[in-house]
Amino acid sequence: MRSMLHQDPSLALRCDTLDFLVKTGGGYYFFLEFKDRRIYFSNNIHTLCDVVRDGETSGTLEDCLRVLYPWDVPDLRTQYRALADGRQKEMSAEFRLITRTGDVVRVSCQGHVQSDGQNRRWMIGSLTEISSVSKAGQFSGSQNMDYLKEETDLMLRREEDGFLLLVGVDDLKSINLKKGRKFGDTVLHNVAQSLEAATAGERRIYRVNGDCFAINLPGADRDQAAAVFQHAQQRLEAQCTLSGGCVPFREYMVPDGATLYQYAENTLDRAKAQGKNRLLFFSADDYEKIWPPWSWRRI
Repeated sequence: MRSMLHQDPSLALRCDTLDFLVKTGGGYYFFLEFKDRRIYFSNNIHTLCDVVRDGETSGTLEDCLRVLYPWDVPDLRTQYRALADGRQKEMSAEFRLITRTGDVVRVSCQGHVQSDGQNRRWMIGSLTEISSVSKAGQFSGSQNMDYLKEETDLMLRREEDGFLLLVGVDDLKSINLKKGRKFGDTVLHNVAQSLEAATAGERRIYRVNGDCFAINLPGADRDQAAAVFQHAQQRLEAQCTLSGGCVPFREYMVPDGATLYQYAENTLDRAKAQGKNRLLFFSADDYEKIWPPWSWRRI
C-alpha cells in the first residue's frame, strides 16, 4: 500500500487528511476509491476492528464485509452498488461491526461521493460508534432496555400497528447449575440468534434482563408475532423451553414504551405461572386484577 501512496501523491494527501480529521474531530475516517474497490482508513482503524492487516491502512470491499455483522452484509452491498454506479451520492447508514475483541458495536457511516470530471469517482466518509452491543459470541446482536424504550416510543408516536414480544428462557438458573454457566450463555446466544433469524435480521433484538429478550414487530399481525416465538421455541427445544408475552401496539391506549413493556412483562409472568413453555397475549381482564381500570383505556 505504501508504494501506491508514493505513486499517487494525491492519494497520499487524502490519507494524511484522514489522520488530520481524527486528531481534530475523533472518530474513524475512510476514503473509498471506486475504480479499484479499495478503501483507505485513518490509522486508528486498528483500534476498532481487523478490517486491514497490521501495518496497513487500506483494504478491499471484501475485507470490510468480513468484519461486518452477517445480517448487515446485504444492505451494505446494496448501498455500495448504488454509490458505485452513480444512483446515489450520499451514504447514511447504521450497521454492526465485530471488533478486535469479539464485541459487536453499532456504527453510523456517513459519506459523500465526489468526482474529478474524468471518470474518477471516490467517497470520503466517517464511522462513528453509536453503542457497544454485546459479545458476538454470547448474545448475538442484542441490545439493552434503554434502546428498546427509545424504539418502542418511536413506533407509538408513528401509530404503527404491530406487537412487542418478550421471550424468556424457562428455569435459566437451574440450567446454569446443572449444565454450567457456559452452556447457559450458549442458550441465551441461541435465543437471540433464533429471534434474529425469524425476522431475517431486520429487527433489533434487546436483552432486557438475565433470561429475557424483547423484539418489536411493526406491521405484524397476531399470527405473525406467534410465528416468531414458535420459530425460537422450535430452534431451542433440545436445550430449553421458552415462555413468551406479547402485547399489541395500538389495541390499547398506551402512553409510552415503558408502559407497553410493563404490559408485555406481566403477560410473560402469566405464561410462566401457567406452566411455562407457552406464549400468551396481553389480556385486559387479567391485567385489571393487578392494575385498576382507570390506569388504562381501550380504544
